[in-house]
Amino acid sequence: MGNIIGVQHVPFAATAEMTTAAHVSFDSFVRVVDLTTGQEKWKAKGAEQRVTALAFSPEGRLLAAAPGFQEAPVRLWDVESGKQLGTLEGHRRFVQSLVFWPDGKTLATASGDQTVRLWDVETRRLLKTLRGHKLEVWSLALLPDNGTLASGSKDGEVYLWDTSATRAKQAFATIPRSIQSWRYADDGEAVITVDDDGRIE
Repeated sequence: MGNIIGVQHVPFAATAEMTTAAHVSFDSFVRVVDLTTGQEKWKAKGAEQRVTALAFSPEGRLLAAAPGFQEAPVRLWDVESGKQLGTLEGHRRFVQSLVFWPDGKTLATASGDQTVRLWDVETRRLLKTLRGHKLEVWSLALLPDNGTLASGSKDGEVYLWDTSATRAKQAFATIPRSIQSWRYADDGEAVITVDDDGRIE
């Protein structure tokens, strides 16, 4: 669910069919591996300093990589060829989490600039900016209705957004303690958290 304290997070992602995986080496190269043969398909520079998140589109056609630190553009690659297709530019600080919609047409990005942004993947156009978090936004989850997006920030606040609405819904929950990691249960009815002492609630 989260990172072990003191261990650097190494981004990793795999396609839904588990035929292709992507990981990041310490020189910030994104490396894509064919899991059926074990061979590396291609590699590309993901960032000048650090890559913080990876995500495959649901059909496995695209790979998104989020640069960390002060680099903001999210890079998109064609998984088969390794050709960079473009970038998503607009965040002013690092991007920590990426979530594709099931149809692969929309991508959500969570950033240290306290915003969540929704993008049209094909045109690389910004669709919507969700504002409300007071600190860095660290994680995202799309609920099973494919319309409600949950975002979690550094201060433990969890917001729910109706992505079909013009205005975002207000936050309905604040977790009143320091949380290392969280996620929604599969049914979307509960939040599972891990605190600084390793307690799961």
